[in-house]
Amino acid sequence: MTDLHNLEVPLVVGGGVAGMTVALSLNGAVMLTTDLPGSSWWAQGGVSTSGTPNDRKKTERWSDLADPSAVERLVGDGPEAVLWLRRLARRLSEDTDETVILGAEGADGLDRAIESGDDATGAEVMRVLTGAVAASDSIKRLLGRAVDLITDGERIVGAVAVDSRARRRIVMAPAVVIATGGMGRLYSVTTNPPGADGSGIAMAIRAGARIADLEFMQFHPTAMAVSKDPLPLVTERLRDRGATLVDAHGRRFMSGIHPAAELAPRALLARAVWRQGLRGTGAYLDARHVLELADHHPTVLAHAMSVGIDPRSDLVPVSAAAHFQIGGIATDLDGRSSLPGLWAVGEAASTGLHGSSRLLSNALLEGLVFGRRAAGSVTEAAEPSGDIGYCPVDGHDLPITPGPAFDELRKLMWEHVGVERQGSGLWEAHNELSALEPVLRRTLVGRDAATLAIQVVAAALRRTESRGSHFRIDHQALDPSQARRVVVEPGPVEVERLV
Repeated sequence: MTDLHNLEVPLVVGGGVAGMTVALSLNGAVMLTTDLPGSSWWAQGGVSTSGTPNDRKKTERWSDLADPSAVERLVGDGPEAVLWLRRLARRLSEDTDETVILGAEGADGLDRAIESGDDATGAEVMRVLTGAVAASDSIKRLLGRAVDLITDGERIVGAVAVDSRARRRIVMAPAVVIATGGMGRLYSVTTNPPGADGSGIAMAIRAGARIADLEFMQFHPTAMAVSKDPLPLVTERLRDRGATLVDAHGRRFMSGIHPAAELAPRALLARAVWRQGLRGTGAYLDARHVLELADHHPTVLAHAMSVGIDPRSDLVPVSAAAHFQIGGIATDLDGRSSLPGLWAVGEAASTGLHGSSRLLSNALLEGLVFGRRAAGSVTEAAEPSGDIGYCPVDGHDLPITPGPAFDELRKLMWEHVGVERQGSGLWEAHNELSALEPVLRRTLVGRDAATLAIQVVAAALRRTESRGSHFRIDHQALDPSQARRVVVEPGPVEVERLV
């Protein structure tokens, strides 16, 4: 059974901070979302805002290759974006009698953060945005998983989706905005929820959109190494407040690696924790002396207590884990992709903002700032979609849930395209992924994973140096000639006509 929706308003694919910001900033929108929670709900850090005269320099210094113009937009537009969020929060408080606090500034050492719910800022921001979307008469919601983009010539004119009852939806729209988040689920060790499987980026690749910097994935150094998938995140704020990294014997191991010890760059910390695991000496976070841990870090405490660990008296086992996708669909600073009619925002997009390492405490603000900018661009450039388009031929009637081949892919990505990489392992991953691809394409999640993983491996092979979150054992030096953003254009795909 197929439903046809011919919209007069833009289609926003995804329902996290970036997607809801776009929808709320338009005069009307339809949001296409699944029932899986995204990473926005789980964000523990604050929402950064402009605060000090040297804010731009402080922001840029956190990431090599960060595009200065993108940083300028983030910092310059940040205060107004946060004021907009605060206004939504006040309105929600008035309408529901709920207390919404988007609180104290100055929590992240850059004097630019607002926090809410201590280490649950993402959940509180999402509660505000979700309430605002629910109260809006101009935003409609469709439940389903986007499968592919529909094209008419080079222009994107809609998307194909399927719902849980295998009903196909053809959604024609004057503009499509991809806001589906990152792809941490392509790795077997990750902090990302099941919805972060890179589906939006994969759709854009199949439609022929340019992509950028897929080799750069931030691996968080302190995920809680317990029997859970995803691994609970242990916020870096604990290290800011004095928690230390130790081995199984209680000895600190960062002191001899970097002068800043536990406050060293996160990519270096992730590699150090990874190597502790390879040596069999283990890595643990010692937060026993951190004061008021229950008051300031209730989320971390709750996760630990659920598996029998009390950070106030026990060492917390930690692991590096795939956390934030830096690369994605290549866009300008207004979210425009290389394909007319297609925009991308949030973790699915690559504006050049995060460079090679990801900026500190900026993921939520990125969704707010660039979501608002994309909405303005969409309003100016949206066009009637018409009633005929084309999309890739394979996959529309497949089951959604992946099988064992997806687990094999996740294992390959973690072992060969993870914290440390080398050419031989990347080629092994490429060859094994190619062999797995026919099986992966038997499910929708597997098909997207195959599309995306092969591109990530190719990007990692192209960058023959070590920079930021991308570390090559066989090319450990920084190569100045590669100090640039790499944008590539996927090849053509087989298409079918839709009426």
